[in-house]
Amino acid sequence: MRALHTAASGLYAQQAKLDLIGNNIANVNTTGYKSTNAQFAELLRSEMSQPDENQLTGRLSDPGLRIGNGVRGAYLAPSFAQGNLQQTNNPLDLAIEGEGFFTVQVPIPGQAGQFETVFTRTGKFQMDANGVIVTDAGHRVLAENREPIQIPEELRGREISVAGNGDVTVQTDAGTELVGTINLVLVRNAAANLKPIGDNLYRSSNPDPNYNPLEDSLIYLVEPDDLARVGSVRQGVLEMSNVDMPQEMTELIQVQRAFQLNARSVQTVDAMMGMANNLRA
Repeated sequence: MRALHTAASGLYAQQAKLDLIGNNIANVNTTGYKSTNAQFAELLRSEMSQPDENQLTGRLSDPGLRIGNGVRGAYLAPSFAQGNLQQTNNPLDLAIEGEGFFTVQVPIPGQAGQFETVFTRTGKFQMDANGVIVTDAGHRVLAENREPIQIPEELRGREISVAGNGDVTVQTDAGTELVGTINLVLVRNAAANLKPIGDNLYRSSNPDPNYNPLEDSLIYLVEPDDLARVGSVRQGVLEMSNVDMPQEMTELIQVQRAFQLNARSVQTVDAMMGMANNLRA
């Protein structure tokens, strides 16, 4: 039975890995998508004691017999590596060249009229009927003051420019007018401190109540290394998916073979148990 459980745990783990690879491949052309990899950990081993008289002289390993009990999924590890940048020439298509994140406002489920701030790398923005800059899903893009950015009614339809620091200006008869500054945030250890919630959005998941990623907005950063890491905004450009197709296909083959090996182990154990039952009869 131990071998059956061990092989079954391997099947579950490889199936989870297959699902992730399939999701990565399906999103190879999704703007701003970040690939995800599954990390696994070995289950606690069983240790069987061994009488001293049965131990071989000169044995270097620890006494006893250790037997593995399989594997379990430890956590999902998103990769926030920079994706390729694609020119679109759309003034509200923005990409961050660096490690920073845009901040957007999304409703809190089950709490009417309540919103929370989440993070995204997808800069496919547009203007809604009220002149507010929103994501393609309609979520409001936030400025450095953590308020939505709204284009005044009299300036709508004018040329919009976005500077590297996120300043949004609109062309006027007298020159240009600043209407807001898009908030850029440097999330420390993003792979561990951000949790995906769908639509390429991420929520802060840091258990430390003293850490607030919004305190690392561009306006608060002073260290040269932090300023270099957060990056700058590029207008008329979109960051594409960072999925590495050759790598995903290689992992797909490896996972399929591992899945087949575990499936064969289950079949072998089942056959041996059947033989044992027949011998008893």
